[in-house]
Amino acid sequence: MLSNKVSLFKNFERVNFSFNPALFKDISILPMSARIIENEGEILHVRLVNGGTYYGRVEVYIYGKGWGTVCDDSFGSADANVVCRQLGFRSGSARSSAYYGEGTVDIIMDDVTCTGSEKALQQCRYISNHNCGHSEDVSVDCSN
Repeated sequence: MLSNKVSLFKNFERVNFSFNPALFKDISILPMSARIIENEGEILHVRLVNGGTYYGRVEVYIYGKGWGTVCDDSFGSADANVVCRQLGFRSGSARSSAYYGEGTVDIIMDDVTCTGSEKALQQCRYISNHNCGHSEDVSVDCSN
């Protein structure tokens, strides 16, 4: 859960201010299926594209990198389950080879390896330098 206090450093002084995290749930540029979670200060969004509410190509948003796709190298059922749980579903299955179409944004995650117990995709091991083309964009089918 997001903290109600945020610390900023300006001129080497710590400045604290309060904010209401509920205000960020209705940001119009994010699809309704996107979920915002916090992991050691990094916020990541996950969305399903070119599909429907329960299925589509996996795209992630990492601050400082923007939206990107996930390569299907090493991506399996444990990884799909993490993505789908992060989006509010119970489980999921992986689809490889750009099953729901090729992305046009950068590929920013490759060789994703989840144990299956993670709450969010960025808690899994991955590399940001990839050896993939968009024909390897990963997709998922989620279910409740």
